Amino acid sequence: MRFPLRLTWCLALGAVARSSGTYRGPIFHLDLSGDSGEAGSATLSDFPVVWISGSDALDHAEVARLANDLAQARRYVFLQTNAVSLRRRIHELRPSPRMYLAIRFEGTQTFHDSHTGRPGAFRHAIEAIRSAQLAGFLVCAHLVIHPATDQTELAPLYQTLSKLDLDGFLISPASPVPPLVAMAARERRDLLPRRWSRLSQLLDSVLLPAAAPASLAAARAARTTSESVSTNCEEGAQA
Repeated sequence: MRFPLRLTWCLALGAVARSSGTYRGPIFHLDLSGDSGEAGSATLSDFPVVWISGSDALDHAEVARLANDLAQARRYVFLQTNAVSLRRRIHELRPSPRMYLAIRFEGTQTFHDSHTGRPGAFRHAIEAIRSAQLAGFLVCAHLVIHPATDQTELAPLYQTLSKLDLDGFLISPASPVPPLVAMAARERRDLLPRRWSRLSQLLDSVLLPAAAPASLAAARAARTTSESVSTNCEEGAQA
């Protein structure tokens, strides 16, 4: 699972800026379940990394155009989906070295199907991953840990998904409950390469309910600083 050099620089410089209080971090979380979906790509591209989610991001008509525009604007885009609509809408997306399809898994096949309320959802997600890879897309698995998650099943699940030759792997707790956060931290340490583990950790600050997603107003206020960080990402990667 290769981790892009430019993305490494962006996350590192963004973490420094965040710790100094300069701006809120390198990742913008666009939650379409609480947004009209009409946010302009010029605003979102203030951040070097954009995570797009929702009940399912692909349920929103404009999400493909938005994701394509952000990737073309040299931002890293993670489009999270349960893959139910992926094969139907994949023709609207353009493969890019800066766009990742983040396929969300709630757990093992039995738990995933039960949680989503869709028999066969796990198998469908696997098939969608293969279709996306054949179409030239980068794909990562996003494993979400729930209170009912059996920790002993996580390593076998990781091994099963790893056989798909994924481009990345992320692990997140479903909520900021301390036992889930601690379990996620352990599994990242034990299973994930260091940089994917670090990206998973950074995502906690924008994905967990206790950490409200950055508003569009905050993004505009941070524009000057984040543009500077994004520029440094490119310069550092080229050095």
